[in-house]
Amino acid sequence: MPTMHGPWMTLAIALPLATASVVALCRDTSWRWWLSTLATAATMVLAGTAWLELNLLGVWAAADFGDPFQQLFGATPLAIDGFAGPLIPLASALHFFVILVTPRSKRTRFPFALTLVSLAILLAMFSTRWPVVIIGLFACQSLLPYIELRRRKQPWRFFAWHQVAGVVCLTFGWLMVDNAHPTSAVSLWGTWAMAVGLLVRCGCVPMHCWLVDLFDRASLGTALLFVAPMVGAYGLVRLVLPIAPEFVLQGIALASLVTALYAACMTLVQTSTRRFFCYLFLSNSALLLIGLESLTAVGLTGSLCLWLSIGIALTSFGIIIRALEGRVGRMPLDRFHGLYGQMPLLAGFFLLALLASIGFPGTVGFVGAELLIEGAIDAYSYSGMLVVAAMAMNGIGALRAYFRLFTGTPAPAAISMQPRLAERLAIWGFSAAIIVGGVYPQPGVTTRHRAVEMLMRMRESNREAIESKKAAWPYYDEADNHG
Repeated sequence: MPTMHGPWMTLAIALPLATASVVALCRDTSWRWWLSTLATAATMVLAGTAWLELNLLGVWAAADFGDPFQQLFGATPLAIDGFAGPLIPLASALHFFVILVTPRSKRTRFPFALTLVSLAILLAMFSTRWPVVIIGLFACQSLLPYIELRRRKQPWRFFAWHQVAGVVCLTFGWLMVDNAHPTSAVSLWGTWAMAVGLLVRCGCVPMHCWLVDLFDRASLGTALLFVAPMVGAYGLVRLVLPIAPEFVLQGIALASLVTALYAACMTLVQTSTRRFFCYLFLSNSALLLIGLESLTAVGLTGSLCLWLSIGIALTSFGIIIRALEGRVGRMPLDRFHGLYGQMPLLAGFFLLALLASIGFPGTVGFVGAELLIEGAIDAYSYSGMLVVAAMAMNGIGALRAYFRLFTGTPAPAAISMQPRLAERLAIWGFSAAIIVGGVYPQPGVTTRHRAVEMLMRMRESNREAIESKKAAWPYYDEADNHG
């Protein structure tokens, strides 16, 4: 495997872990915030450097310079490739901005050390293609919200049992899959088990209630960082897509379509801002899964583009909600709050993030949404109209939330409602990405299309290997099914 000119990913993973050990011993809240902010900023630079060098090398995948696994065994679990390349700096940016905008009133309770550990686990997950490592990191990542729920003395069993069920399904499914005989009955059952485990992690209906409960009981920053990178979709691409037969992918697409419609309907009736955000995110992530399982170049490209746009737009949306809650507490959507007169800048950014999340023209989500619709129609003609209906309901629910929060009779405020400098930097950064990605989407679409071509080529190579085994041994399937 080609190597890069520096150990960028190794440093990007090691830096948050080392800083987390220091932050855990530090008692001063200001120092913990400063150390975490600087560490995530440096990690974001290292991750961006790794992705940039991968593009400059012009290769599909590359390992770190001086990787000991590569030197000793000829293979390494850590390697950045064209599919996960942009996801790594995006995940680093999400953690950096969430920590940066944490208000002073919440820094005492915010788990800075756990957030840094979560970043390291996430970067390691996006940097590996080894199934055993991915499943192990899935389990480790689920421990962090569990620890926070226990610290906050919130009910944790509902969340924990869902995560345990997902990891158990993934583990048993991976043990059952035989790469030498992927069409055997045992391997098919293993593929289904892995798909079910990943659907639990994605929060697909009817296994979505843990996600709503997490947003209600954990801090908004922790819940946002746990779901925004969409590691369930990453697991589907790495573990299921290369080996799953088409009927398994069709089952996943059907479950995702039901989830997208259900969550879109739920956004229309929510009276809690957090629950509205949760269902809006759930609907968008389910639409992404529909594109991933379409097996068309257009649909897969749209899905990968939507992956990035959802991460940018809905994280910006969540940061603004977090800023509002830091000033006025949790806000119900059953009445008008009239906040526009007190914070017009936040209102404008809020509307921009909402429009990007529903694929409004001129925003980063537009191209991905259009490609996704076209790919869904090409793959499953009956579902194209339902995808459009889900997107339309998401748009109605988003505008309803905007009017409830920012229109109406303004209420008097005892404190300043203007955004702080850190909040302005974060919101301006995400807003610039939303606009630039909408006005000039070609570079992002090109890189995502190249990733789709390679993913389809890898899946096709697996199918050709199976066909060659069948040609060499006519009784291949029968022997497997009896084996």
